[in-house]
Amino acid sequence: MARHATGAATWQKNDETGVFCWHARVTHLDGDRKATPVDVDEPWVTQHTAAARELAQAYARVVSAALRGGSLAPMKRAKAPSTAENVEQYAKRWAATGKGQDDKSSHLRIHVLPILGAIPMARVQAHNLEDLVSVLDRKIGAQEMSDKTARNVWATVARMFNDAAHSKPAKGLRCLESDPAKDVEGPDSTGEKKAKQFIYPDEFLRFVWCEAIPLHWRRNVAIAVYSGLRDDEQRALRWTSVDLDHGVINVTETTDAAGDVVTGTKGNAAHRVKIHPHLLPLLRALHQETKGHGRVCQRMSSKRDMARGLRRWLNRAGVTRPELHETTRLSLNMRWHDLRATCATWWRVAGQTEDQIQEKIGHSSVEQTKQYLRNAELVQGLPFPALPELLITAGFIFSAFRAEKAKHFSMLSGVDGTRNPSESPIRRALQGSEDADTALPFPPNPAIPRDPNPGQRARTAAEEAIARVLRDMSPADRRKLLEEIDEEEALTIEEKGAA
Repeated sequence: MARHATGAATWQKNDETGVFCWHARVTHLDGDRKATPVDVDEPWVTQHTAAARELAQAYARVVSAALRGGSLAPMKRAKAPSTAENVEQYAKRWAATGKGQDDKSSHLRIHVLPILGAIPMARVQAHNLEDLVSVLDRKIGAQEMSDKTARNVWATVARMFNDAAHSKPAKGLRCLESDPAKDVEGPDSTGEKKAKQFIYPDEFLRFVWCEAIPLHWRRNVAIAVYSGLRDDEQRALRWTSVDLDHGVINVTETTDAAGDVVTGTKGNAAHRVKIHPHLLPLLRALHQETKGHGRVCQRMSSKRDMARGLRRWLNRAGVTRPELHETTRLSLNMRWHDLRATCATWWRVAGQTEDQIQEKIGHSSVEQTKQYLRNAELVQGLPFPALPELLITAGFIFSAFRAEKAKHFSMLSGVDGTRNPSESPIRRALQGSEDADTALPFPPNPAIPRDPNPGQRARTAAEEAIARVLRDMSPADRRKLLEEIDEEEALTIEEKGAA
């Protein structure tokens, strides 16, 4: 029986670039033993450390095994003949079927393909996967990766090779006679369970009251905390799934890796969430602003920025509790998913049983739900407090202000003889001018005709909402709101430019 391919890792200068880096010395098909620079776009390639040596050695072993199979051009990843699909090519096909979305795709791209990507699927053996596990164990030991993340990566790999060996023929994924990952033991567990975070009611109120935070961020966080929806469920939520009359959200859809709405949830089971009475006014306002069309949550941050953005805005609101912002060996910092755990914890404080929370949050077992309960006995203050009125009505103010500005731009002359949008009655009111009260086009101003059509009625409702808010505002508060309107418009212009 032929011995396993090993190869060797050497640290030497790259003849083409003049930079020292790791090389893989392997025996090529012509019998010549050559050292070629490691062809992986990773920072460890140019790091002369013991950890990098281990990765380079694993890479050399992979290339040596591939060359012995005769299906890989020397040192060129992803160049296998089309008749011998390699791991990287198969992983792309596997992900395209919906099997490897979101974090699973990143598991493969970052941690797996640099090690296994060049090997033909038919040549993958248990010892190749053991090499991968060794690399994951080393990353755990060096605290470059948590043991939970390593186990998640291994679960993705095991799932992919199981599909390669046992999926239904009609799916077109089966290409192996047996599963090489079946008897391979996964990464080590350190036994450490990192504490996860939640926010207290008073911290939540500081966040939603903070005018320095964009309105859409505050609204989306409020919906996440008061509904307990998963990130993808919240992104996918459409008005057709929200029953405002009976106060129920029907969770039946999620989003895929491309951001498109697809039927089904993470647990493949629909569930219903009772809308909290304090969330209902915000949803009604959003429904009126969007005219009941499209998705409920507008302008949600990209997945890449959700956790970082949440911590950034928490800090802006003065919510600086260290455990929310710092990751240590025994605790994780605040993530967007922790808003879902915050909701579950608040439900427990409010007197809900674990079975009730399981049903509302959409878990398949109570044990899974228990992982989301964050020391409910430590929560101080009443859960699910009333939301600020400005959080609910500010959208009307933005819409009416923009309508006023558009009107002044489109008319040859306004009622005040100018096309300057700065002379908008609403802007004058926010600026606290002396004639603000008479300038506001609010009922019972008889100068404004009431055309009985739906558009005019919606406009009238918006004006009345603005009047309620502005009536009790001090000049200083009006100026703050004006600054927020300007910031909101600047963000919108910036996002449109980026798109």
